[in-house]
Amino acid sequence: MVILIGVGRVNSRINYYWRVIATGWCFLLFGLGGLLLTFSVFIWIRLAIRDKYKRKRVAQKTIHNCFRWFIQHMVNLGIMKFKVINEEKLSRRGGQLILASHPTLIDVVLLISLLPETNCIVKKSLFKNPLVRSIISAADYTSNSDDPEELIDSCKKSLDDGQSLIIFPEGTRSVPGEEIKLQRGSARIALSAKKNITPVTITCNPPALMKNVPWYKVPKSPFHITLKVGEDLNVSQFLEKSSMESKQARYLTKYLKDYFTEEANLL
Repeated sequence: MVILIGVGRVNSRINYYWRVIATGWCFLLFGLGGLLLTFSVFIWIRLAIRDKYKRKRVAQKTIHNCFRWFIQHMVNLGIMKFKVINEEKLSRRGGQLILASHPTLIDVVLLISLLPETNCIVKKSLFKNPLVRSIISAADYTSNSDDPEELIDSCKKSLDDGQSLIIFPEGTRSVPGEEIKLQRGSARIALSAKKNITPVTITCNPPALMKNVPWYKVPKSPFHITLKVGEDLNVSQFLEKSSMESKQARYLTKYLKDYFTEEANLL
């Protein structure tokens, strides 16, 4: 019995160090893959496809396929497990506004891996980054502009053009054990576009790839990410609550905060 316990501890330690190495490899692979795509595939896409709309579709599908492979690679390495609940509620037709909770570093990778063609909001600084700007530009992702009204208009135009749009209302990753904090920008976008919301709750257990946690601080066992797609939320009820845009956004933001908190506790 003592020998078996000792062997079990050794195997557990080996598994732990393997996942540290595998996690480091995935970070390296993600960076190298971005470089390879930037200086090969996306150069070809920009030069060969002149039509902007077609170029955007091809670029977004390419990113989708790469992210899908990357997530499966992480699963195959034994770093993580991944489950989607109600995946059929994620539309493949476009024009869907997806608001998601944001506990981990790879949340946007997970969502884009499920959606062949979708838009998302990225940091303005990345449009000047020579390593990724050609990818972002080709996919026509939306810049997180310093001007809130400009950002709302860009998102509304994307949705009106039939593009699905991923937004994380928290703006940044949540901190484990702390109350989530939502910004009102996503609510204002939904209300301005008069688009129903598809809420997506993401949980990670045990916690991994969280805010303020180094990548090499992996949990003692593979982390399990669950992504639950909820019923669409009709925004008209919030438009009817008040004639003031600020109050409409406040009501909707509070509802979303309560929703994500409750759903995360249930998963």
